[in-house]
Amino acid sequence: MSPDSNPAPKAPWLLLAYLVLCFHHCGAVLMLHFFNYPGFRMLHEHVGPVFEIFNRRMVPFVYVPAGLLVVAGLALWRQAPAGLPKRWLAVSAGLCLVSVAATFGIAATVFAELPATGFTAAIETRLLPWGLGLQVLPAAGAALLALGLMNQYLREARPVGRWLFIVVFALLFYSAGTGDIDGNVDYFLWPAISPADWLPFRLSGSMAVFAGVFLVPGFLPLLLKIPLIWRRPAGLPKGLVLLSLAADAWIFFITATYFVPKLQLQLDKGFSRPLIEELLRNNFLLRGSVILAMDFLMAWLFLRVAARRQEVRVAERVG
Repeated sequence: MSPDSNPAPKAPWLLLAYLVLCFHHCGAVLMLHFFNYPGFRMLHEHVGPVFEIFNRRMVPFVYVPAGLLVVAGLALWRQAPAGLPKRWLAVSAGLCLVSVAATFGIAATVFAELPATGFTAAIETRLLPWGLGLQVLPAAGAALLALGLMNQYLREARPVGRWLFIVVFALLFYSAGTGDIDGNVDYFLWPAISPADWLPFRLSGSMAVFAGVFLVPGFLPLLLKIPLIWRRPAGLPKGLVLLSLAADAWIFFITATYFVPKLQLQLDKGFSRPLIEELLRNNFLLRGSVILAMDFLMAWLFLRVAARRQEVRVAERVG
């Protein structure tokens, strides 16, 4: 399929914004569907406070990014960089629009009922099939097409380095979506959960699903950044790749030595408000702030690769 030629903005900010928000949205909706909903089934007490907090936290961490995704997709369609296949972009943005519409029109509408009703069997029957078909699958399809858009956009780079960078970029921002659900939505619900519901809620999900949706995508970039040091696309400074790798290594270290053994595994044994408060107090300080800085660094790295791409294209036209 030959790309359409379109005038490009001076810097690919719109493409960057679309990609970041697309992968973030995919991570958020997959985490909700496959991890949160099984836990919500187990909540029978304190449902009002729990789901009121849930609805409030969803606004900045899911609904606002979802709305911005639609804006970014429409803006990118109007000003797509030269060489970007507009038909691929149209399908990806269209799938995002379907998923975002379902997020607001189905999921958010159902979530508004939860403080009064809890996650009942009737709500589950309404939410799960529609959520899977109109929210999860379109978001996943849009993200897969976004990988293809990145590959087309960065096609001047050598294939191995290009795909290493694309996969690391996609996984980091996908994990930003799963991480927002886990750390910025779910953690804040925990103090309001009834101790009687805690262990059923805590142990409700499948570890295999949690690993596939959350853990593996979250920690795989740590491994992929190692070959990226030597196979990085032109325009990526080695020092910045090493800095990003060091940030990932710190997150892995502090998670494996502190958050998992001293907090998470202890919470698997029973409800503990002091441990939950310690988790809330230290999560952003020790881990979230580093993740946020790493995400900004990855966005900057994308702009560096894009700038190098533009230099190559200009040189080819002049030559």
